[in-house]
Amino acid sequence: MKNYLIVLLILAIQLFSIEPNFMSDPAISPEGDMICFRYMNDLWTVSYKGGEAKRLTSVKGADYNPDYSPDGKMIAFNSDREGYGAVYVIPSNGGSAVKVITGDYFVVDWYKDSQYLLLMKGERFVGNKMYRVKIDGTGLTDLDIFGNLYGDLSSDNDKFIFCNNGDPFREKYTGSANGSLHLFDLNINDYTDVYDSPLTERYPVFSKTGKGIYFARSDSNLFQICNIPEIELEKKDPKVEQITNFNKWSARDISIAYKNDRMVFEYFDKLWVLDPTDKVAKELKINIAEDIIQSPKVILNNISTTDKFYVSPKGDWILFRYKFDLFAVPFEGGEEIRITGDAKGIGDFVISDDNETIYYTAFVKGETKLFKTSVKDPINSELIEWSKDKIIDKLKIIKGKMFVFYSEGDDRFRLAVRDRKKDIYEEIVPDKYVLDIDLSNDGNLLLYTELVGGLYSINLYILNLEEKKEKMISSYNEWLWRMSIDPKEEFLFYNIGDAVYRTDLKKVSDYHFEKDKWKEIFTPQKDKKKDKTKKEKKEPSEFFTTGLKEKGNPLLNKPGINYIIKLTEDQKIFYINEFSDKIYLRKTDFQAKDDELITEITGGKITDVSYADSTGGVFYLQRNKIKAFDMKSKKIKDTPFDIKYSYDQQKIYSQLFDEIYTSFKRGFYDPEMHGVNLDKMYDRFKKYMDQYHIADSFGFLIDEMIGNINSSHTGYYPNQESEVPALPVAVIGAEFDFKDRMDKGLKISKVYFQSKLAEVHDIKAGDVLLSVDDVNIERDTDIDELFVNKVDDKIKLKIRSGKIEEEISVKGLSSDYMLKYDDWVNDRKLKVDELSKGKVGYLHIRGMNESSYEKFLDDLFTDNFNKEALIIDVRFNGGGYTHDRLIEVLTKKQYAYSSARWDHAVKRKTPFDIWDKPSTVIINDRSFSDAEIFPTLYKDLGLGKVIGTPTSGAVIGTSSHTLMDGSSMRMPLAGWWRLNGENMEGNGTQPDIRIDMSFKDKIEDNDVQLERAVEEMLKAIDNR
Repeated sequence: MKNYLIVLLILAIQLFSIEPNFMSDPAISPEGDMICFRYMNDLWTVSYKGGEAKRLTSVKGADYNPDYSPDGKMIAFNSDREGYGAVYVIPSNGGSAVKVITGDYFVVDWYKDSQYLLLMKGERFVGNKMYRVKIDGTGLTDLDIFGNLYGDLSSDNDKFIFCNNGDPFREKYTGSANGSLHLFDLNINDYTDVYDSPLTERYPVFSKTGKGIYFARSDSNLFQICNIPEIELEKKDPKVEQITNFNKWSARDISIAYKNDRMVFEYFDKLWVLDPTDKVAKELKINIAEDIIQSPKVILNNISTTDKFYVSPKGDWILFRYKFDLFAVPFEGGEEIRITGDAKGIGDFVISDDNETIYYTAFVKGETKLFKTSVKDPINSELIEWSKDKIIDKLKIIKGKMFVFYSEGDDRFRLAVRDRKKDIYEEIVPDKYVLDIDLSNDGNLLLYTELVGGLYSINLYILNLEEKKEKMISSYNEWLWRMSIDPKEEFLFYNIGDAVYRTDLKKVSDYHFEKDKWKEIFTPQKDKKKDKTKKEKKEPSEFFTTGLKEKGNPLLNKPGINYIIKLTEDQKIFYINEFSDKIYLRKTDFQAKDDELITEITGGKITDVSYADSTGGVFYLQRNKIKAFDMKSKKIKDTPFDIKYSYDQQKIYSQLFDEIYTSFKRGFYDPEMHGVNLDKMYDRFKKYMDQYHIADSFGFLIDEMIGNINSSHTGYYPNQESEVPALPVAVIGAEFDFKDRMDKGLKISKVYFQSKLAEVHDIKAGDVLLSVDDVNIERDTDIDELFVNKVDDKIKLKIRSGKIEEEISVKGLSSDYMLKYDDWVNDRKLKVDELSKGKVGYLHIRGMNESSYEKFLDDLFTDNFNKEALIIDVRFNGGGYTHDRLIEVLTKKQYAYSSARWDHAVKRKTPFDIWDKPSTVIINDRSFSDAEIFPTLYKDLGLGKVIGTPTSGAVIGTSSHTLMDGSSMRMPLAGWWRLNGENMEGNGTQPDIRIDMSFKDKIEDNDVQLERAVEEMLKAIDNR
């Protein structure tokens, strides 16, 4: 009878409990009997033997990264529950959490007394620094040592093991950013390299029973748990024992018991445990007997918001997208019609000129297909058969004709047109990448632009749709967009950059725009009316015979961005000018002579701007609201609606998975997918879509799948709102001294030289911050908490300089990155000037973009031009696209001399803006992408020596791809190969002179790479 009751009890538990998946951040208690983990953004505890998990935290926000104290009484963790990052502690058997400290500090480990925490905080240009703080929030101390979140203190707290670098999802990666293991000895204050294979090592923990360290090491396929015995730790090439032999998933995020070396770790969607006594790893069986899994059904009440809309031809109703479906509503507002109801996800959509028929694209297994329906009968939606084997990229209706941009295999953005009479789709440009189109009045002549590979130039074609003849009529080496023909078909308008250009489509006289005033006076009014109705005879072939003139000068080039929204029969232009966060609707003529402001559109950025001929209104989207500016009344109207909407979030994740797979397969730069069968990856991971997901676990699954391809420039970014409003911590342009805290006030260790503190108030390092907004600073004051939610606020500071105290006010900054960057660069400049006695110049290229390129030119031809040699620094440069222009400047050669009397007839080099003196480039493992291409070309062309550490080999052209739910992913689109055939992806720039920065060098800002660069340049000067 007893056994029967036990069986019934087990069945009841199984029936009414859930088995959680995608748990993370496991931590094991010191006795090895309990495990804490993160699930659904809360913390839970469970027995080491498994069983029912108990919830430890239950507040809004994300709680994560737990760690047990050595006495087992407390758990420290990170959370954003108050709207900003902070560290908390909570009793391990349950209770209220207490905040320890505010800021971007992360829990790494406990000290053995269970009273202090070891924390990590990232610092730009240095890396991860370690701090100590007491659990009551007192005694925050900068330890002035390098470390990592994945680190562990020894039992006696005299050593600290940590990993550096490494990607948890790229087990196959080899390069300078691979993970390696290092040891810091707190007794001798020095670092030791423990283990660094060509692959990655991560998650090191000390054996607390004298068995060395355990860690996860990549075997080029998965992370396996390994051990280095104690006696091997100080050897240059230690012996490593592999404990696990997994063949499916990697072991990650290891936590070890303080007293017996029991371990817990992540194993894909489960937690596993490992007892080193028998070296057997097994799944930790967990169940949760709580009603925690929310219904996947999401119910929303939407009040007049959308992210995309289309105005009907008559301007009387609006078609719009909300979440994953299409809706229609009268322009003046009213009852909405639901056009689609399957939540497949909507791409593009248009309304036919009959004012009823709707064409739209929706996702089918991750691919957008073409559908047709009617606003009068939306239930009967029809999949267009022609689109079944294609991906439909974009729809456009011009003068009643519908054009479809489609892709088929590797043929991208081809063009088709719908034949209205036959209701078929004719593929009219099946061999070119079509960017933009416009159509003649008779609907026969199509202008289209083609993107040409290689030069990425733009070719302009004209296509006779009846005769099936085409001709290229112009070519541009700049990006041409927003093309439109004027109503009389005399001119073509288009954007190049932010300016609007006009060019002739016909032979136009010098006096084309000149009006005969006498003719207007003597022409009777009734004859004028006849003139307006008289149709001009057109020659369709004239487009072919004329060709286009050079682009000429820009017509509309006001500061900011300019683009046309309407061209009129009487040669008027309505256009938008966006400048300095202001938006203006303006009107001018085809010569841009009479330019006038119609209105300023206030309320923020606008998108989807269009002009409706039928209503004379300018429609646009602003803050997700559909608005229209009426030209006659000069008033702005909204389109109100109220939607009750619901969808199944689990189905959305499943559809997103399909879209990500399809997008990556067709977008990834390498058709061979780095040798990975993505179809098999799809089958392997798709089955996990049946499990319950939140944004974090879904993102983890995507990163796990994409990581198999072993590529840089990837990543999935969920579209999710935090459960708590964000309250950012403001900064003021200074650093504080946490190495030696004072009883009253906080010493300022550094003031960025371009901050308002320095420039306006003359605050210096060594001055003391006494109070913030009248809150006095004591030894134990939580400093960051004083700056919470004060970005852009006026912050009052009391500062003591010497014996003088003063009160000043500064604006709270959201970031001090540029201030710190300028400070870092200025320090390097001064160092180079000092070491070289003014002979060697220095410049740093922050990014491979327009602003950094202009700064490069300024630095090169002003401060550095008269130097005898030059150091070009691209460390910490995240990449971009300007490598070719930088190389062009550095390879420009002199071809003559020139002189001028005002310059005393001195013969000077022509061209003058060349650099033909010695130079060198400094790189490190934080030089990414285009900042790796540049030094590689510099080296291959023999322009000088490259100094530093190898770059990471993250060399792919990338872009952001927006998914159906508004989330996004990075898409590696373009590869880069050296002339010798080497793919630079995975193969970083190798320096001519390798100089590694030790952790101590980084902490102390001892720039040995810069020093060696100066040394090499001084040698080059002597050898000239």
